[in-house]
Amino acid sequence: MSDDKLSKQYCNSCSRMTKHAVVHEHIVTEVIDCESDYCWQKIYSVYKCLGCEEHILSLCESFSDWDEHGMNRKRFPATKNYNEPNWVYQLPRELQKIIKEVYTALQYDCYTLACSGLRTILDCVFTGKVGDLRTFEMKVDNMIQEGYIAGNQKEPIMAVIDAGSASAHRSFTPEYHLRQRAVRITENLLESIYAHPHDQRVLKESIPQRNTNKEAV
Repeated sequence: MSDDKLSKQYCNSCSRMTKHAVVHEHIVTEVIDCESDYCWQKIYSVYKCLGCEEHILSLCESFSDWDEHGMNRKRFPATKNYNEPNWVYQLPRELQKIIKEVYTALQYDCYTLACSGLRTILDCVFTGKVGDLRTFEMKVDNMIQEGYIAGNQKEPIMAVIDAGSASAHRSFTPEYHLRQRAVRITENLLESIYAHPHDQRVLKESIPQRNTNKEAV
């Protein structure tokens, strides 16, 4: 296969940039003005990862007057910036559904929705553990009293809640580094409450029991 039929693309399955083969390409041109040669062009391309053989669809839209930096590029499925942790399936079913929606929103650049979704996740966790109390702060304080979270976790958790409230009520769209921190704080909380007890139980059950009987001399 010639090099002009190969392209470097990010593969969601391989989680890195890989070589992709262009397996199909279709070009649509719409002429706006015959005298000036103004036209729109759409290039549809189907790529196959040469590692895992996953396929992606790419759409490149351009206008004859634009330079290459003005091109509008889209792909499906979109690039995954956040990968689901392997412990997601240890969460309650309702939390699995919401957190997958949050990861999908992040993947398709719906950052305001994702941020408010993180607040929804925390609210579901708190309500399930300590009840539907009047304020988020009361819920967090009760989570600390019940031993679900440590006292030093209150401030970062409240920051995620405040960011989610700002997204839901004031159209706040967090920048990349803020999204990263909000996701990490939420994931750490979920892992400590749901995944760690499971891992601890599995590890404890796998440890052989100590033989307390003394051997005869």
